Amino acid sequence: MLEALVREIHERLVASPEGLPANGVQQLLQDYWARVIPDFPAPDVAAIDLAWLHPKIVVEDGLWRTWRRQPKSRVTDRVTLVSMMEAVLAENGHPMLVQDLFSTCREAHGDINIPACRTALQKNDDVFRSYGRGVQGLTCWGELDASKIEVIRAQSRRSTPRTLPDKVETVLEEVGLPMHFQDLFRSFQSRFEDGDERSVRSALFMHPERFQAHGNGVHGLKVWGEDAAIVLEEAAVEFLERRGYPASETEICDGLRDHLPISVPVCRWALRRAWERSGVIVPLEGAMWDVADEEQSASNQDGVSVDDLLLEQLLSC
Repeated sequence: MLEALVREIHERLVASPEGLPANGVQQLLQDYWARVIPDFPAPDVAAIDLAWLHPKIVVEDGLWRTWRRQPKSRVTDRVTLVSMMEAVLAENGHPMLVQDLFSTCREAHGDINIPACRTALQKNDDVFRSYGRGVQGLTCWGELDASKIEVIRAQSRRSTPRTLPDKVETVLEEVGLPMHFQDLFRSFQSRFEDGDERSVRSALFMHPERFQAHGNGVHGLKVWGEDAAIVLEEAAVEFLERRGYPASETEICDGLRDHLPISVPVCRWALRRAWERSGVIVPLEGAMWDVADEEQSASNQDGVSVDDLLLEQLLSC
């Protein structure tokens, strides 16, 4: 019973980032009590240590809040990214290939996180509109003739990819995030209708200066560095904080698919990378994951891997 109460209060606090005063939390407690145990008066909120029952509930300066980790990445603020790309498209006056859009933003504003830009495009469909095959414009422009879109592609500063590695790179650029090989190969065949599985796999491993293998069949672009991992980490943290309790890899993946082209293998890689890189997300028993509290995060500053942690749990049984 208390677990459901605490979860309900935590969900309300997540929806109120400014925090709630004690009387607001008391009102939530009374409403819950009236629904569940109407024959008994609700206790005072001070008599229940909600912060102990839920480690992400804290009381600061008289306000009840959820504990939120401050991001430790160089990802540009999403609002800034949206404004930046909207201004570039408006100045250009017509849709652009996303690679050209990102290059123009980088020339004007310096180093930016390309996967974060891609996420901003997908999560703000009230501002941006996709015209297919990597062409992006503004929603206010509405429908455009297909011949105009083809002219835009032909006039792009980027030449049409000719070699197999160029085509593989184009597929990854258009998705904007690492992909499992099977998903990558399906997209490759749909996009270019040539090449076999063996040749595409060879291109990935024969060009380490362009492609990066993350293990378990997940591949990305070398130029992304840690950017893609950071974007996925922050998306997973946002999902788990909004959810308020642990989730499995599949549940996290399903929660992120609304705005990110992500598969379970890529989600699994991102979660493990987040644990090993920053400790912001931790694995729990039963193949579950949750956002770490400060103590859990500090305990993994040495970069202990998930495999090491699971081995330690097995040995302790």
